[in-house]
Amino acid sequence: MCGFIGKISFNQIDHKSVKNNNEILECRGPDEKVFLNGKFNNFFKNEDVLNFSFAFNRLSIIDLGK
Repeated sequence: MCGFIGKISFNQIDHKSVKNNNEILECRGPDEKVFLNGKFNNFFKNEDVLNFSFAFNRLSIIDLGK
């Protein structure tokens, strides 16, 4: 099963905490891990900056029926 974890906030985000929390999902045996973090600047009319941090674990499905 694949796993997602992330955070979106107008405040600063501790990207390391998202990575650390993602380690809990590693027991699923991920075949690939992707981390994405950054900011959306000028996305809102009031010039606020939206911060984001995401982690994704992809798990390949093996067909045991063959």
